[in-house]
Amino acid sequence: MSADEFYNESKSAIVPMGFCYPEVDAKGGEKLPHHEYASEWQPPLLAALPNVKLSLLIGQYEQLRYLAKSREKTLADTGRHWRNYVWVQKNP
Repeated sequence: MSADEFYNESKSAIVPMGFCYPEVDAKGGEKLPHHEYASEWQPPLLAALPNVKLSLLIGQYEQLRYLAKSREKTLADTGRHWRNYVWVQKNP
């Protein structure tokens, strides 16, 4: 996928987990997004995008939500073992 295709909003979407500004903890790091936000808006949004062919779970929070217990101990390890997390959805 070229850069032009990636940034073409009719071909790709960058979707956040919570659609909210993340809270910050005492050390200045982001707190985990409120799961109820993602649970509420992600199903209807994904239903409105029926032609999704590739989803990249880039961050820790995305991997926690969608990979749950099947992920590796760290974000880096999950990235290194990405082949374990590839699902192919065949068109009916």
